[in-house]
Parts: sequence; C-alpha cells; structure tokens
Amino acid sequence: MVLKRMRSDGLIVTAAVVTILLAVILLAAGPIYADAVTVAGAQRRLADADVTEANVAINHRVSGEEYPASDDLVTAEAQRLLAPIGGEILRTGRSEPYKLPDESLELIAESIDEDDRRTRQTVFEFRESIESHAALVDGRWPEPAENQVEVVLPEGAATVLGLTVGDEFALANRLAPNLVLDAQVVGIYRANNPDDGFWYGETLPVDGVDFGESVVLIGPLVTDRATFESMVMVRITAVEWRLEPAFKDLQLGDVPPLRGSLGALPVRLDRGAEVGTPYQIASDLGPLLAEIDRGLLAARSGVFILTLQLAILAGYALVLTANLLTDVRSVEMALLRSRGAGVRQVVGFSLLEGLVL
Repeated sequence: MVLKRMRSDGLIVTAAVVTILLAVILLAAGPIYADAVTVAGAQRRLADADVTEANVAINHRVSGEEYPASDDLVTAEAQRLLAPIGGEILRTGRSEPYKLPDESLELIAESIDEDDRRTRQTVFEFRESIESHAALVDGRWPEPAENQVEVVLPEGAATVLGLTVGDEFALANRLAPNLVLDAQVVGIYRANNPDDGFWYGETLPVDGVDFGESVVLIGPLVTDRATFESMVMVRITAVEWRLEPAFKDLQLGDVPPLRGSLGALPVRLDRGAEVGTPYQIASDLGPLLAEIDRGLLAARSGVFILTLQLAILAGYALVLTANLLTDVRSVEMALLRSRGAGVRQVVGFSLLEGLVL
C-alpha cells in the first residue's frame, strides 16, 4: 500500500528523493573538496618555493674522527623530522682553502683579469649522490686510493686550471702550510641540470668558478667520502646535511608536527652533541610552514562557509518538499481515519514511506 501511495505521487516523491540525494552528496563531498583544495594549494606553494626556502641545511665544523658520531646524531634527528612525510638526506663537506699549483696560477692569469688582486684558491669537497646529478665528460668517479686524493672537477674549473684526466699535483693548505695533499684528476664532470635543487643554488660546483669579494674560488676538487674523512678532515672541516622533505606526500595533519619538530631541532642537536662548535640550522622552512598553516586555515574556512550555505539551501529545499508532501498526504490521512484506520496505522504508513525515501 505504501508503494502504491508513492507511485500515485511520483513527481513529488521523485523531487524528495533527488533533494535528499543532493543534500547527502553535498554534505559528504564538502569536507573532501575542502581537504583536496587546501592540500593541493600547500603542495603547490612548497613546490614553487626556492630550494633554500623549502629545505633544511644543518651546518657543523668537525674533524674526521668526530664526524661519524656527528653524522649518526644528525641522521637520527633528520629521520625523526622527516618521518611524517619522508624525504632525503644529502651529505656534503668542504675543506679549508688550498693554494693552487704555480702552473695553474699562470693559466688563470690568462683567463681572469690579471689586474684582479683577489686571491685564487681551491677547496676539496665530497658530495653525496653527485653521480646521479652530473655526467662525466671524461674519466671516472673517484675512489679511495693510498697516499693520494682522487678528484673530479667541473668542466669549467678544468678549463681555467688547465687540468686533464691523469694530471697529478700537490696542494698546500693555506691555513696550515705543512698540510700538503697529493691529488690526481680522475674525471671531469658537467651538471645535468644547473637549476636542480641538488646544487642548492651554488655557483662553484656547477660553473667551476666563484668570484667572492676578496677570493676567487676555482674547483671544487670533489673526492669520495671515505677519502675526504681520512685525508682531508685531519683538521676541523665544514660539513653539511641537507634535508629535502618529500612534500608531494604532505597531508593537512602533517604541517603542525613538522613545524614543531623543526623548531625543536636545534635544541635536540645541541643536547645530543658532545663538547664542540654548535650546529647551525639554515632554513626558511619554519616561516614558510607557518604561512602555509595560516593559508590552510583561511582556505578551509572559506570552503566550509560555502559548504554550509549550500547545505542550508539543500535543507530548506528538503523542508519545502516535505511540506508539499505533507499537504498532499493530509487529505489521504483524513480519508484513512474516516475509514477506521487507527493512529498507529497512520503513523506506520508515514514511517514506512519515510524509510523508503
């Protein structure tokens, strides 16, 4: 009987069903849409940010003997920081300045203004995963060797210094002249993409020359990590850990804990470090996340208000449809009561009809 009554008022019932479906879909899709819009906006902002703004660089000065312990500490804290979203940790190191060979200085005078009085010097470096971001023009990548530092250098530096694969030379530390390292060029490389975030916006490892205010750096002489630790880091050396978060997996709930972990990072590093120079954190990620957090709140609030307005309209349409259906049913209910139907029967019919809808 309930189905017969509904078929008799098919247009009204259809309108009620459509209204209910639209209201349910709207209420279910609203939060999903809000999250999707805000997450996409946050990921786009982070993707468009400068590499030094969106990543974290941890700097420290340490000797080769102390480096493994420092690396363990920083790696553990970096993994804690990146745990919610994942990411990569890249290690680099740069030596104190070294004096260039005399024959190279003569060639440099031909390629750089000889009236330029800035000091010409070079540095040794190690760069983790450089093989994945640069291509060899000639030679091979360095490996550990006895009593010698195997190096590769950028194509531009090789040209300025007049070095080719197989050349050997001795370099003296400018701050400790008694420290002399024998080096051999085993390869020359070219950056795959100079704008890649791997290079962190640095000029020297890409172009081979960096003009400072008082110094012209030519190089770097890139060696492997084991050689760098054992032969170059006999003195206190600058090392760096670069944290590259995987923002493509960022979710709304990841932003507050990431901000908190980043803010606590300096304290945790200094607390876990032995006596020595403090760790330096170079990053604009904290302010960037704060900006994104405020943007997320504003975006979600805007979408929520819009969804609420639509939900109110859907509810109003549903009430109007229900009133229309009630007016139609009131006549039928009166007929049923006149034919002896009890209150329970009338209420039962109404409940069944509501459940079907």
